[in-house]
Amino acid sequence: LLHIASSTMISAAARRPLLGSTVRRGLSSSPPPPADDWTARFSRLRPSQAAELEDELAGRLAAAADGGDGRLYDPVLGATVTRRGLDWVGPVTVPSSLTCGGKGEDCAVAATLRPTTLLHPRLDELARGLSDVVRDEMAGLIGDRPGWFDPDGLIAAGDVPVRVDVRVRPQPASHQRAGPSASEALRRGPALDGVGHFLAVYSCKGGVGKSTVAANLAYELSSRGARVGLLDADVHGPSLPLLVRPADPAVRRSDRLGGKMVEPIEHGGVRLMSLGFVSPDSGVPGSGPGGGAAVLRGPMAGRVVSQLLRGTDWGDLDVLVLDMPPGTGDVQLEVCQSLSLSGAVAVSTPSSLAWADVEKGVSMFDEMGVRTVALVENMSYFVCEGGGRHYPFGRPRGR
Repeated sequence: LLHIASSTMISAAARRPLLGSTVRRGLSSSPPPPADDWTARFSRLRPSQAAELEDELAGRLAAAADGGDGRLYDPVLGATVTRRGLDWVGPVTVPSSLTCGGKGEDCAVAATLRPTTLLHPRLDELARGLSDVVRDEMAGLIGDRPGWFDPDGLIAAGDVPVRVDVRVRPQPASHQRAGPSASEALRRGPALDGVGHFLAVYSCKGGVGKSTVAANLAYELSSRGARVGLLDADVHGPSLPLLVRPADPAVRRSDRLGGKMVEPIEHGGVRLMSLGFVSPDSGVPGSGPGGGAAVLRGPMAGRVVSQLLRGTDWGDLDVLVLDMPPGTGDVQLEVCQSLSLSGAVAVSTPSSLAWADVEKGVSMFDEMGVRTVALVENMSYFVCEGGGRHYPFGRPRGR
């Protein structure tokens, strides 16, 4: 359950980075000493000595995990990240005279964490835990061999620099999510072949901030390293062009399938499509910036959404977020019946009117075999300048 105090769009670029790139570097719990000091120390190591340290580090990491060190335990999946558990820890490398012989490279002990996805909710915590364990064990090894690093044997072993790189590890074919069946692939069409998951964001009452939540969700997933697309399926009132303003909002034809598809607009790392981006010359009522009223009967609205969905060359995506229109009509049926949705997110306010409708939406998606995985209770409260929290729509209901 999320309580959102405001529905103001948050710019992904303005937020603190969430370390969600394909490779994450430099996660550590304490600042390292000057790089030149450790460059000189590691440059004293012979490659054979570095290899010996690497072998002992691997054994110590396994022993720490077997001994119940919580820093190597994933509380989400209920297993250790080492070989006897999830097997996410790659080789640990120790620099030597061969790799940083005074040339100024980043001479740090390097460990690799290889999860199957960058969307793991505790990934930063796991990386920091691995960094801390490697540092502690390396300090012990240095303490046993002080002469290797300093001719006088004087060294602050606890300050050894450690870098953890996080890279997605492709899953074995036997563990991968099953692809679409032949019948589902036929319903999807070639434009959606590369989409891993479909996530619907819905509300049955208009004006609750659903589109803003959908846009924020898409950019949040993107900031965590996912390949994300966002489709504005509300053809009667497309709001995506108002929430996200790309520098170049022109919709262009794709080279695939003889130019029968269009390319999505990419902005801030997210691929976008909305009827509001489509040229007014398309002939579809309500298309284009500042388009007029989209006077469409229900079945026609469903076909327009289907065209936006299957006529856009989405490419390879981890998640395609679908910003659904309010209600439980033809567009919802078209999406639920033609796609295998991985889940849905409901958006409401504490208002009794909105709450009554969101219950209908949850029921409809349940009947269609789609699980509502989260409820966002938007505009739950605001904080007055004079202090105090005020609830304009009543106390929160979603507990």
